[in-house]
Amino acid sequence: MTKISKWTAAISFWVLTLPCFAQSNAGGGYVGLVYGLSVPDISNTKVHQLYGVKGGAQVSDAYGFGGYHMVSNEQEGLYNADFSFSLTGLEFRNFLTSGEKKVFVGIRAGVAKVNAVDGTKNVTFSPYHYGIFSGYDFKLFSILNVGIEGSFLAMGRSRTTGASAELELKPFHVINFLGVINLSF
Repeated sequence: MTKISKWTAAISFWVLTLPCFAQSNAGGGYVGLVYGLSVPDISNTKVHQLYGVKGGAQVSDAYGFGGYHMVSNEQEGLYNADFSFSLTGLEFRNFLTSGEKKVFVGIRAGVAKVNAVDGTKNVTFSPYHYGIFSGYDFKLFSILNVGIEGSFLAMGRSRTTGASAELELKPFHVINFLGVINLSF
């Protein structure tokens, strides 16, 4: 998938889910951009930059539900070659505080796409991922929030065929540290 199609998918996700988020009664919806660092625990792997979109709705005073799509840049690591990954999934969050300063914890689960090079051939793995996250949002203006969040995600085992042989992606973990800009309504 090219960079243009990834951004097209991310913007489409945001536009198509916007009416759903506005339907929330308790705390309203939110859409935002995320950017930060991602650290996979694969041997000899460099830190990746991670960016994307997220959105959701606060469905009660204490709970929210949403989705996300994040894409990394290519860095050296898997099979001693460049690799990149994307994360797409759903999140459930528990708001520990309310008002202008929101602290939250939650769980995420979804599907990842890991693009790697095996010899001279590109291969794509599709492992499931799941994990925990926590963050802090601060209201700057009436609808503009800024925040930070961190997550620990586990990537499952995945198999694919490349260069006429079956290849296996062993399970690994990813730690993400992200800055967030949200619009809430």
